[in-house]
Formats: sequence, structure tokens, C-alpha cells
Amino acid sequence: MKINRNAKHILTAVIIIGILFFAYTLNKADSDSFNITTSTSNTKIGGKLTIAVTGTNVVSLYAYEVNLTFDEGLLNLINVVSNIEGYSIPAQINGNKVKFAMTKTGDKPPESGDLTLCTLTFEAKATGTAVVTLDSVKIMDEILNESNYFINESITINISKYETPPPPPTTDPTLPTPPTTEPDISTPPTTEPDPTLPPMIEAVLDDNGIAVASITTDDFEAAAYNEKDKIIYFKIQAAEDVNCIKVIIPAEEVRAMEEDKLLKIDTHLAVVTFSSNYLKKIITPSSENIELTISKSNTEELLWNIKDIIGNNSIYTFNLSVDGVLVNNFSNGEKAIIIEVGYKLKPGEDLHKVIVYNIDDNNNELAIEKNGMFDADMEKVRFCLPYFSGKYAVAYIDVTFNDIENVLWAKESIEALAARGIINGIGDGAFNPNGNVTRAEFIKMLMEAFDLVDETAECEFSDVKEGAWYYRAIASAWKLGIVKGKGDGTFGVSERISREDMAVMAYRTAKLAKIKLEGSGTDVFEDREQISAYAIEAVETMHRAGIISGVGGGRFAPKDGATRAQAAIIVYRILSLV
Repeated sequence: MKINRNAKHILTAVIIIGILFFAYTLNKADSDSFNITTSTSNTKIGGKLTIAVTGTNVVSLYAYEVNLTFDEGLLNLINVVSNIEGYSIPAQINGNKVKFAMTKTGDKPPESGDLTLCTLTFEAKATGTAVVTLDSVKIMDEILNESNYFINESITINISKYETPPPPPTTDPTLPTPPTTEPDISTPPTTEPDPTLPPMIEAVLDDNGIAVASITTDDFEAAAYNEKDKIIYFKIQAAEDVNCIKVIIPAEEVRAMEEDKLLKIDTHLAVVTFSSNYLKKIITPSSENIELTISKSNTEELLWNIKDIIGNNSIYTFNLSVDGVLVNNFSNGEKAIIIEVGYKLKPGEDLHKVIVYNIDDNNNELAIEKNGMFDADMEKVRFCLPYFSGKYAVAYIDVTFNDIENVLWAKESIEALAARGIINGIGDGAFNPNGNVTRAEFIKMLMEAFDLVDETAECEFSDVKEGAWYYRAIASAWKLGIVKGKGDGTFGVSERISREDMAVMAYRTAKLAKIKLEGSGTDVFEDREQISAYAIEAVETMHRAGIISGVGGGRFAPKDGATRAQAAIIVYRILSLV
């Protein structure tokens, strides 16, 4: 059969494409595979083990996200570190699920070949066979093309009480079997009360339908006390259908409390914890009682536009009085009251978008309590206040941006801050996560997040113009000692903030807010000598506390600039510690 020249060319092209496609398919089958390995398959309670997530024949990895499942009843996750140089965030743990992500920054080249993505360190806490499963891996190349891999590969670790099982007891078969003795059951064993459990204080209904619980001096002597956290703890028992509880606390016991202790009142409506320093300042030597009133209601009294925002969620009102006189707007400069109220996450809701509103006394204005955080395990929302004012309600704000799917490591932080009104997008539904963040932008984020803006503050930086969107934030930060400016008398409003200056501002803000920055890490960055002297304490403390990370390879890169996404992560991590 005779084939014309054009047909021959077409046939040749089809054969070549087929061969190339077949070769590509074979190559793809042999590449981009991921699995997990363990340092040991046997350990004892208290033993440490590491799990590595590895990839074979990986091509052009610029960023990754791994998702794993582990036996939370048998294992404690201690930490996760990236084995690839880049910007990573602490692992996000939700029950038995772990998510960890890393991205390279700037013009750093992608990675290819056989790679170890990250290493997880666990501690065994109970006997049994623990299972760790690599659920999925997502990778992106340098132009942010995304590939998803659903792995579902598991490994098992046998956990015993001892390093090796203890030998069985030896018996001499020539010896008689010792007689068995019946236990003496004539006197039932006595049990001591558990000092870690709070005494139950019964609330009695009064004529107004309010459940009233009076804590006595004897109750204080019997109270559960958590030595580590310095908490005196009382549990109030009232009927579940009661919507108003009053707790009477003897002032003499408050006066006797040590400094920096906490008094926790647990009711079915809400849990309220006070600092002893705060309570001592609202009483006088002649005060007899402190009364805490908690009430729960629906949204009937609210204006229609407020109802639309709050939905069907409950409204909580808290009042504090001393000998019948209401304590209003008293603050000693710190968030001295911790509130916990119940909330059930609805299908499709993300826990970081659950927020707390403060409703003014006229029921027509809302303000967000920015430190409100949802605890999925406890199914409670926790927020801190300097004093009681108005009413409070939990709500859900579903906010996101159309350009943050490629920065999954920062998505939660960005959305959480946006839900709390701390950051905004740039328009058209975008956030610009990889854009530069300036010194003015970052300090405004910090001051807004911690409600530190003082409308009367002033400053004399030559480049900080009164009336500008950043003026009060910078002036407030300067007044509080969070910023000191530059040697030439300017603040550097439009300059891209360096990683070390971001750490310094965040560190000073955390100290001012009396946030505990705790951590046991002893790692020292290899480029420590490049960190400015004024920033070393801040960088190392924030690193130990897990607030800031290095860029990989043991480096911090103190002079490098920060992106909007990185700044959001720093602010949200600190806010989560309030």
C-alpha cells in the first residue's frame, strides 16, 4: 500500500506521541511516590521515636503539605520539623489529625530527587499497638502547579511497659503451694477524697428563679487546688434548665489569697476564672462578699441586624458586684478574667472562624473580642477580658480570600485574623499573601490584635503623619515601648519589615500582654552572629516558644524581609496564647 508523504508524517507523529506518552506514564508511575518510615517498631512508655515522611523521584518541589493520623491515646506528638530548607509552621493538631506544611521563599530553587520532607517526633504514653498513617501529600512546583497524592500508608509501633518484658516469676515445683488467704471484707476500705476534684457547691433557687450558691470559708479549705497553674477551683451544681446563677464569694478569703493565683468558678452556663490580683483590687478591707452573676438568654431583645449576625446562638451576661454595688469598667491593665462558654461546631464550620462578639448595653453595637478561640476537644470558646461590659455571644464568620490556596501553611492564620477584623484584603477578594509587609502594616496588625491602640497617643517620628491610617497604632506602640524608631528620627513607615524587627515588635507586645512564652528548645541558629544585638533575646525566646521558625538549614535570615502571610502567622500564634 502506498502512503503519501503527509500521511506518513502524521502517522510518524502519532507513533512518536504514543511512545512519549507511554514513556511519560511509565516515568510518572515511578516518580512522586511518598511513604513513611519509623526509627523503631518497638518502644516502652516514655520512649521517643521518630517518623519520617519521604518522597522518591520527586520533581520540582517548592512547597508541600502532609496530613497524618496517629493514635492520640498511645502517642504524644512532641514536634515536627521540615528536612527541606524553607518557611514552615508548627504542626496543626486537631484530635488525632496532624497537618504540616512548608514552602520555599523568594527565588530559592525547587527540590528534586529522593527527599525526606519532614520528621515527626512522638513519645509513647500507654501500652498497646500504635498506628501512624500517612493520609495524603500535596506538593507544588515553583509556578505553584499543585499535585495531590492520597497515600493511606500505615506503620505500627508496639509499646510495652518495659523495654523488654520482665521475666516470669520462677517457682520450685518441689515446694508446696502456699495457702491462699481470703481478703478481709468485714470492714470496707476507706477512700480519701480526690484533692484534684473541685468541691460541689449546690445552688438553691430563690424567689426570682435565680440559682444562688454561697461559697463558705470551709469550702475554700476543701477546694481543689492545682499547684502548677495556681488555680482554686469550685464546681457549682444547679438544675440544667436554670438560666441565671449567682455565686457569692467571701471577701475575706479573697484577701487571704496569694498574688497571681486564679479563682475558677465552673457552672453549666459558663466557666469564669479571675486573677486574685484583680479581685483584691475591687474590694476594700471592710468588704464582705463578691457576687458573680451569670445569665444565658436568646436573641429576642436584639435588633434585627444584630440577630442576623449572631444567629441562634445564646447571649451571655456577666455581672460582678461587691456588697451589692456593681463593679463597672475596672481594669488593672491586663486581661484578668477568663470566660469559657459552650459551642458545638456546625457541619462545614472551621474552628478558627469561630469568634466572640461583645454586645453593648443598648443591644445595637457589636465589637469583636479578638482573643476568643474555640477548643475543639472541650467544645468551648475561651476569651479573656479586662472587665465585664455588656453582653457576649459566640458567632461564626465565614471569610476567606481567592489567592491563599497556594499558601496553605498560612491559610488558617490569614482567615482567623480576617474573621477578627485584624487584617483586610487588597480588594477583589484577594489578600496578596506573598506581598511585602511594611513596618507600619505589621505594627498596626499587632496593636489591633491586642486592643492596644490609644486614641490619645502621639509620637514625633518625622515620617509618621498625624491623621494617617497608621498614626495611632505607631504612636501607641511608641508610648508603650514596643517600638523605638530608627537612628535618624524616622520610624520607617514604608520600609519592608525585617524578620528580626518583626520578632522584636512581637516579643515586646507579648511581654506587655503578659503572655507566657515558654519552650524547652536549645537550638541556636547557625547565623546567630548576623542577628542584631537588640534582637537576639526576642528571636531566641520566640523561637523556643514556637512563634517563629527558621528558613531551613539551621538559619534564621534576620535581615530578610517578611511577607503578609508570614506576618499573619506570627500575630495569630501569639494571639492564640492569650
